[in-house]
Amino acid sequence: MRPCRHNLSKLAAASIALLVLSGEVAAQDAHYWTLQYGNRARLLGGAVIGSVLDISAVYYNPGALSLTEAKGLLLAGNVFEFRSLTWKDALGEGRDLIDSKFGSVPSLFAGEFRFGFLGDHRLAYSFLTRQTFSARLTATGVESEPLPDFPNVGTLAANVNLEQDMNEFWAGLTWSHTLGAHLGLGVSTFLAVRNQRTEFSTTAELVGTDTNQAAASLLGRDYDFQDWRLLWKIGLAAKFEKWELGLNVTTPSVGLWGSGSAGSNDAEIVQNVDTSESPELPRVAVDFQDGVSATYESPLSIGAGAAYRFGSTKLYASAEWFARVDPYRVLDTQPFIGQTSGDTLIFNVVADADQVLNWGVGVEHNFNERTGIYGSFATDFSSAAPESEANTSITFWNLYHASLGTTFTVGRSVWTLGGILGFGGQTVEGVDLIPGNDEIGQALEETQLSVISFTFILGFELAFQ
Repeated sequence: MRPCRHNLSKLAAASIALLVLSGEVAAQDAHYWTLQYGNRARLLGGAVIGSVLDISAVYYNPGALSLTEAKGLLLAGNVFEFRSLTWKDALGEGRDLIDSKFGSVPSLFAGEFRFGFLGDHRLAYSFLTRQTFSARLTATGVESEPLPDFPNVGTLAANVNLEQDMNEFWAGLTWSHTLGAHLGLGVSTFLAVRNQRTEFSTTAELVGTDTNQAAASLLGRDYDFQDWRLLWKIGLAAKFEKWELGLNVTTPSVGLWGSGSAGSNDAEIVQNVDTSESPELPRVAVDFQDGVSATYESPLSIGAGAAYRFGSTKLYASAEWFARVDPYRVLDTQPFIGQTSGDTLIFNVVADADQVLNWGVGVEHNFNERTGIYGSFATDFSSAAPESEANTSITFWNLYHASLGTTFTVGRSVWTLGGILGFGGQTVEGVDLIPGNDEIGQALEETQLSVISFTFILGFELAFQ
C-alpha cells in the first residue's frame, strides 16, 4: 500500500515547475507563545509565570490566583493586529506569495464564583482562544516562451492555492488555595475544542510547440476536522516582599471525541504525447471520505518564572518547555484503489511537534500607584519538526516579540496603550523536481520567507467586585 502523493513524471515535472516549492509550506498552529492574555501580560511578553498580575492566573499559573486580589469579572478588549507574510520568489524569480491581514486579537474572558461556602478556596471560570491562524497564499502565472530545460513546451499556465483556517478554544474551571502565608496551589481544568480546515491545490496546463500536444496536471488535498479533549494546568506560586516565584505544568491532552473529512484529487492527463517512458500516464487517483474519526494531541509543558521588585521597578523572567509529540495520524482514513493504476493508496493526515523552549524577559516601572510603563522581549519558536512529513500545519518559521506600552488607572478600570512588534522568518531550501535527474536538475533556488506583525493595544480591563 502506497501513500497517496504526487509522483512526478518527467512531463508532469515540467508542467508544475513553477509550483513545486509551494508544497514545502504544508510542513499558527505551531507556535505556543503567540497569544497572551491580559493587556499587562501582553506588554510583558507573557513572562509572568512567576508573578501573575490578575485573574489571567487561571492560564499562566493557577496557584497564583489565591495570592491575587479577588475579582468578580475581568474583560480585556480592543486589541488589533496587522500581520504580513511574504515568501519571496516562492514560485520563481519575481513570483512572490504574499498574505496580509488586519483584525482583532482574541482575548480572555474570566471571572470568579463568589460562594460563601468556598471559604479560603478560590474558584474561577475562563474562556480563551488558545490558537488561531488564517492564511491564504495564492499565485497564478502564464509562460508563453519555451522553457530552457523543455524547449518543446510552448505555453504553461499554472496556479497554486494554499488556504488554512484554524482555531482552538479553551473553556476552563480553576481551583486555587493558599498553603500558608506565602504559597498558593491551583489547578485549571480546560476543555479544548479545535476546528481546522486546510486546502492545498496546484493546477497546470501545458501546450507544446506542436499545438496538438497538451498535458494537464492537478494536485488537490483538503481536510476538515473538529476535536474535543481535556487537559489540566497545575500551578505553584510563592510571593515574598521582593521576590515572586512560580512553576506550572500542563498535562498532555486526553481525547474525548473527534470527527472530520478528507479528500484527495491527483491527476495527470496527456494528449498526443509519447508516454512510453512514463507508462503510468494518464493517471487519476480520486478519493473523498466523510465521518472519519479525528484525534489531535497537545504536549506536556513545564514553565517556571520569577519576578524581583526594587523600588518602583519590577523585573520579570519566564521560560516554558514543550515536549516533543511523535508523528501520529489525525484522521483515520482508509485505503482506496487508484482509478487508473489499480494500486492501493492512502491519504494520510499526519501531525507531530518538535520540542520547544521559549523564554521571555520584561520590565515594569511605576511612576505612581496609577501609572506604569512596560517593555519586554520574548521568543516564539515553531514546533514544526525538521524533515517532518506532517501536513497539518503551515507555520514552520520562528518568531520574536518585542513590546512597549503604558497603563493608567481610571476608577475601577485599567487602561492600556502600547504595541507589540512580531518578526521572524525562515530560509527555504531549493527543490529538485526529480531528485538525481541532471536533465531537469534544480528547479527552484533557495528562497526566504519573512513574517512581520504589529499588535496595537488600546484596551481596558474592567474588574467588578
